[in-house]
Amino acid sequence: IPVVGTDVVTCTQRTFPSLIDAVAWLKVLCGEKNAAPSHICECCRGRIKSAYGYSGEYAEEDEES
Repeated sequence: IPVVGTDVVTCTQRTFPSLIDAVAWLKVLCGEKNAAPSHICECCRGRIKSAYGYSGEYAEEDEES
């Protein structure tokens, strides 16, 4: 399922093909070595407001970029 992350400071959005791709991006390019799929999942489900500086939601299939 695609994931859309929105930076909570700049409001810029980034779309990932999957939750695992979002975690890999956070670990490699953002330096979040402890990034966990469970935190992003909780954010996408609305259980927490943000994870690693991003709010998140699951994207519709046609929103992929």
